[in-house]
Amino acid sequence: MQRGVSNFFNNLDDVRVTANDLLQLNFDQAAADFGRLAINSTIGLGGVFDVAGPGLGLEKNRQDFGMTLAHYGVESGPYLVLPLLGPTTLRDAFGLGLDASLDPVPNVDHVGTRNGLFAAEAIDFRASVLGFDDLIIGDDYLFIRGAYLQQRDYRINGGFTAVAFEDF
Repeated sequence: MQRGVSNFFNNLDDVRVTANDLLQLNFDQAAADFGRLAINSTIGLGGVFDVAGPGLGLEKNRQDFGMTLAHYGVESGPYLVLPLLGPTTLRDAFGLGLDASLDPVPNVDHVGTRNGLFAAEAIDFRASVLGFDDLIIGDDYLFIRGAYLQQRDYRINGGFTAVAFEDF
């Protein structure tokens, strides 16, 4: 059940991912992500089942407007921790606002359904990161900041990052 909920929200996320692929002029990845969205939305029963990933090799791609802004040379800016949203940078915080404009959940007209989707998405996210709580060593703030900034650098640079161990 939990996997189905995660798959559903990952499928909704593919709308935003495809848009960011297009904005980055990455047409091959956009076609793959749109194909993943179409297959999982139809054959996968609204995205509850991820049939495009394991069956067809269309693995989940992670893109957001923060990464698109980085693609066009916008610097990350200072590190921030936003209430309810968690760690981010100034560039990525701006990107969050743009990401929200492509999220289909706020456009659901029925208030109860929309609020239920928001709650389910928040619970799904929290459940996905529960296992990381035990990995934090030392100062929580410094550990999370370092992990977040390295993870963003890794994703923005296509899987390559320089790790400065003296920062730890």
